[in-house]
Amino acid sequence: MATGGLYGNSPSGILSYFTWFIFIQNGSQPATPTGGTWNFLTNVGTPPAGWSNTPIIPTTSVWMSMAVVSSQSSTITWSSPVPWASVAGVFSFPSAGIVSSTGAAWSTAYTTSGSGTVIPLATSPSIATPTFTGTITGAQNRGAITYGNLSYNDVNLLGTFQQSINGPTQFVVQNTNAGATASANYIAVNNISTATTNYAEFGINSSGFSGTGAFNQPNYAYLTSTTGDLAIGTTTANGIHFVVNGGATDAITVSSAGAVTIPGTLTATLTGTATNVTGTVAIANGGTGATTAPAALIALGERTGATGSIITPIGTTAQRDGVPAIFYDRGNTTTGLKEWYNTSGATWVPYGGEQVAEVSVASATTTSIGAAASTNVLVTGTTTITAFDTIQAGIVRKVRFADIVSLTYNATSMILPGFGNITTAANDCAEFESLGSGNWICRQYQRANGTGIFASSAQIQPISAVANTPVNSLTISASGLSLDFRSATLGSGSVTTVTGTPANLVISSGSTLGTTNAVRSRIVVLALNNAGTIELAAVNISGGVDLSETGLISTTAEGGAGAADSASVVYSTTASTSVAYRVIGYIESTQATAGTWATAPSTIQGAGGNALTAMSSLGYGQTWQNVSGSRSTGTTYYNTTGKPIMVLVTGGLSSNLQPTVNGVDLATSAANSASNRNSVTFIVPPSQSYSVNVTSIAGWTELR
Repeated sequence: MATGGLYGNSPSGILSYFTWFIFIQNGSQPATPTGGTWNFLTNVGTPPAGWSNTPIIPTTSVWMSMAVVSSQSSTITWSSPVPWASVAGVFSFPSAGIVSSTGAAWSTAYTTSGSGTVIPLATSPSIATPTFTGTITGAQNRGAITYGNLSYNDVNLLGTFQQSINGPTQFVVQNTNAGATASANYIAVNNISTATTNYAEFGINSSGFSGTGAFNQPNYAYLTSTTGDLAIGTTTANGIHFVVNGGATDAITVSSAGAVTIPGTLTATLTGTATNVTGTVAIANGGTGATTAPAALIALGERTGATGSIITPIGTTAQRDGVPAIFYDRGNTTTGLKEWYNTSGATWVPYGGEQVAEVSVASATTTSIGAAASTNVLVTGTTTITAFDTIQAGIVRKVRFADIVSLTYNATSMILPGFGNITTAANDCAEFESLGSGNWICRQYQRANGTGIFASSAQIQPISAVANTPVNSLTISASGLSLDFRSATLGSGSVTTVTGTPANLVISSGSTLGTTNAVRSRIVVLALNNAGTIELAAVNISGGVDLSETGLISTTAEGGAGAADSASVVYSTTASTSVAYRVIGYIESTQATAGTWATAPSTIQGAGGNALTAMSSLGYGQTWQNVSGSRSTGTTYYNTTGKPIMVLVTGGLSSNLQPTVNGVDLATSAANSASNRNSVTFIVPPSQSYSVNVTSIAGWTELR
């Protein structure tokens, strides 16, 4: 043994040489080393980089290389590294053994230290029942039993076998016995396995195997699980392919999405759900016995023929499904109608519901016309309706109203013609269509009197007025208006049509509108076009305000008690400036105390177009009347006819006459002589006062 732990021969003569061994630790076979130098003076060598002159205590595989060095040459040629040792003393060697410098196999003449046995290695060694105890928990590319090196690292490798060859790499288990129970098998077991339970087996039967069933047929290969289920599949998004007879087409394919394709003829009974099945499947086997949908329906008794009718299930009312679902469809032999089930109303609804008699539904805040068992619905009662019930979109209800009831417009849930509220009358009819989610639209509305739902400009406008006691105010309202308004630009002749139901106008208690105690007054009701919204206004006709509709009008806010006391001012809820207006009617009222609206109006008259102007013109519907018996000099009278009147008064001999209208003295008529009689004629506008001071009255007539 030379210094530095090198093993070789002693020098002789002038030629010296040594056999030099070097070592390296590596998880896989390292490359053949190069380099290194040997000093024959000191008998010490410097190995190639990474290599050691002394054996290494292994933590993984240790490899050895050798070279013969000579004092006559500096060239050193190293052998290919071979395994030397691995963890826990487990050795692995190439199949040809480790050769010496002479090429012969090693002998048994080795020097050992410590305990153990040195096993001589031959070209084909036989080792009886070896135990391999190498560490396999770390990531490695070799197992405790190994052939070659894996191309990746893994843990818990009991055995690894690697080869690179353009052909099959095989691990073969063969049983050459041809007996009736002979087979070759691979077995996998778990922590609770026994010789007969809890194991997986892959094998092949011998040519003489005998038994019943597929597992016991000769030459059959099999994969089984005992005492546990067998799972066959892929753990990633990949399919499974079943091939018979080396065919180029799969016999069965299971796609990565789980869809099963069977391109051949299916002869077995199929249970479950199948899609894209081609060919014919008998009805007895869950098919239709046909290859087309019409033929299938005919075969199943659902259709009378290729061009015939679909056969609907029929039965009496008592035979309906106990727990039906939406759109269940059947023929009812009791009613003679086809019907379907509506889950929204929990009722069977006949197709063509208009053939079913009208059913009654009570009005409510939300009126349930959708749940009615007929298309024809009679709504009874007077409760204001703000919505209809929820039913699927497209359902139509033909509604007749038995009473006067208000329908409240909503731009989403209750869409009404004219975008305003509607007050029904008895036997008004309408058609409503569900838009879904509780939203409805009125497609048609017909009033029982034959008029349109909204009064047009040429029709009498529907107005009302109520004296509210004990608060003693006057509420004026109008509904369903559709009016043509002139342009707010006087130089333009364009017309704007505005539709809707305006908000009420309230004349507060204490506001007189210029009326007189115990004298009948005429209050004219106006509709204003306030930026596309109809608003109400009122004015005392005695104020002489121009109501010809040929110009614009400005209003003053009603303002509360005592704030609306002028006959010549137009009052509205909020003040407006220079807006177009229409006269829609008037109210005649006599109040014991002006401004205390305790007595109901005596007349409420809707007007259309310029009707009020025509009705208020002098001579329209008037006659001359002799009122001498009810007139006296100096007494104040009022024109309560609602239109202008003409007064003719003739004085006695030598009498002067002084007429006064609404506090204004007119021209005096003086007598020229004691034998003459003078007369005065004057016009009194509606609701204005008048009187005549005269010495004596010879005659008093009025055109009224």
